[in-house]
Amino acid sequence: MELQHINVKLIFNESLETDLEPLIPIFHDWISEQNSGELLIDVADYRHVPDGPGIILIGHETNISIAENYGATILCYNRKITTEGTDEERFRQSVRGALAACEKIEKDGRLTGKINFECQEIEILVNDRIYVSNQEKFHQEIDPKFKDVCEVLFINNNYSITHSEDPRELYSIRLKADLPLDKKTILKTL
Repeated sequence: MELQHINVKLIFNESLETDLEPLIPIFHDWISEQNSGELLIDVADYRHVPDGPGIILIGHETNISIAENYGATILCYNRKITTEGTDEERFRQSVRGALAACEKIEKDGRLTGKINFECQEIEILVNDRIYVSNQEKFHQEIDPKFKDVCEVLFINNNYSITHSEDPRELYSIRLKADLPLDKKTILKTL
């Protein structure tokens, strides 16, 4: 089994405001700059959709979005095309992509005071229903592949792992740390 289409959701600690409007020009600047190593194409605003995808930066390889969903602010890194390497390397790439996007938005400063970028919770989803579903047998097979990534993410930080019990949902693993993640250190290590 070769897992592709890895999605990573960074679930931020409570937001300060819910206005994500400044994200639109931030994402447009990323398209103009084209310095992320990925082809960035367009920006879509779905803030009007309840618990929807929010504001999306559409790329050829990935989509990156930030939304207010179910009472939390979530950055989603959605890998759309297949990549080379092992499953573990693809998990690392997607986590690195999500954290790098978060760092870039945070450094921009236009969302300062609007989002608390502290992150203690990450959800990793595999959007390949043909290969894997949200069932116990897949959790037992795939969870060990996260071990290496978890050691980097949660160094000196206790964490818990949970899964959705709904077989209709994508395979997902939710990782929750006791303390906020040190994004800069993680990015250097990944």
